[in-house]
Amino acid sequence: MCNGRLTAQECLQQSIVNKVVPRDKLIAAAEQFAEMICDSSPTAVRAAIRLYRLSAAFAPALVAYARHLDQETAESEDGAEGPRAFREKRKPVWKGR
Repeated sequence: MCNGRLTAQECLQQSIVNKVVPRDKLIAAAEQFAEMICDSSPTAVRAAIRLYRLSAAFAPALVAYARHLDQETAESEDGAEGPRAFREKRKPVWKGR
């Protein structure tokens, strides 16, 4: 909503991610999480997966509308301006169209 990027630390503070690690420690951290999941109750893991999938299951009409808005935004002048300004390392000039 703010058209900005969050740092890894900000993602951690907002609970978007569980942990922040250096790139060279990524696989080890992922394996630790996988081991923790494998050691957990299979019933609890299945329930958590079902809840996650349910939260991602939106009505088809909502998904279609979201795709429409995404395409409309990408094809707009502002949709081209954002990536162009990023590449040129400058602040975007939004036109609202």
